[in-house]
Amino acid sequence: SQDTVFYSRDTEKLKDLFFEFVRDNIKSLIINACGQFRGNYVPANRSNEELYYKYGEAEKNNFLATQAERWLKIDDDRKGQVKSFLDTAIRLLKIGDDVEIDDTSGLGIINIYVKKNGRKFYLAEEGFGIRQVLSIILESAITSAENFDIDASNLGPAYGGDPSSPYLIVIEEPETNLHPTNQAKLMDLLLLANKAFNLRFIIETHSEYMIRR
Repeated sequence: SQDTVFYSRDTEKLKDLFFEFVRDNIKSLIINACGQFRGNYVPANRSNEELYYKYGEAEKNNFLATQAERWLKIDDDRKGQVKSFLDTAIRLLKIGDDVEIDDTSGLGIINIYVKKNGRKFYLAEEGFGIRQVLSIILESAITSAENFDIDASNLGPAYGGDPSSPYLIVIEEPETNLHPTNQAKLMDLLLLANKAFNLRFIIETHSEYMIRR
């Protein structure tokens, strides 16, 4: 009947509103938890299509630009501790041979390049999926480099560190615009980051490829 149809539609609307409310509030709790318990939050929309980013405006533009600023503030010794992981990730996901982040222009501009076969390409020229997944890999490396001691006392068991003080990274929809094969590979890399850097991850995903991994 007409009343039944109305009830059914109204119920579906209420159900959608309920789940939206729960999702948003849980997300807020997780973000707050990251602030209280050493950790970071990686949002679903991690990157916009821009050739370069300006210092001081990164947070307004997108998450990836903020990461680039954080990377540039890390000293070379700490970067060296995570370079092997970054190289492994970039090649496994077939992003390229290397990724370069620099501000050598002297104009307060940050550039992000992907290196392939000896040539450099702006990251913005790559697919949206590559920018999205690179942000996740960078967060693992940056969080580790920012927080561990050079003497490896805060590194995970794989580097002889103390496993009692992990850092938490919460990732929203890591599978976005990512081929199923790379979704599975990304999970392997997160497991590697867990063992190498004593990182812990909370992942919100709809991907069966990631869940089964």
